[in-house]
Amino acid sequence: MSTSTDTLKAVFRLLLAILVSLLIYIGAWFAVDVRWYLDLRTVTITAPVANEAIPIVVSRDIHTDFNGGYSVTIREQPTNHVFCTSGDVAVPYRSETDPVEGKDLSWWAFGGDCTERIAPGLPAGDYTIETCHYVSRPLLILPSKRRCVLSGVFTVWGEELPAPIQRQIDGLERQINQLQSEG
Repeated sequence: MSTSTDTLKAVFRLLLAILVSLLIYIGAWFAVDVRWYLDLRTVTITAPVANEAIPIVVSRDIHTDFNGGYSVTIREQPTNHVFCTSGDVAVPYRSETDPVEGKDLSWWAFGGDCTERIAPGLPAGDYTIETCHYVSRPLLILPSKRRCVLSGVFTVWGEELPAPIQRQIDGLERQINQLQSEG
């Protein structure tokens, strides 16, 4: 065999090895689950009042450091009409990050048109929140990995809470007052 034929074979083998490695890498990326990086289990909102800060309870774990981000979409129910969206917000996630405690919905849905629309709180009505986290893609040709979690439907009450909730609050206040007077 000639030297040029041997050189062509060596180049072909090298290109084939690179192609196979790239295909394995891309295949491995498609097998990645976002929960390996960040596991968002629930986003819960309970009995908020219109035009006030809306407390949020988030159950999540960040398992490893990674570059990624999130988006939040708030929808009016039962129409499923988009009230606002944060758009994709890039975040360098770190595993030592404190849990989400003592935060409100305006912090959670920061960005896009949500920043202005929910700063004073949500108007009275029924809503759901869809939170999507993504892991940034390792190569520009690959899609980012995304996982979304939908909250349950929650009601933002008008200026006054509905009677059953108000009765529960009044009963708890009476119990607290009674305990304080006995104490």
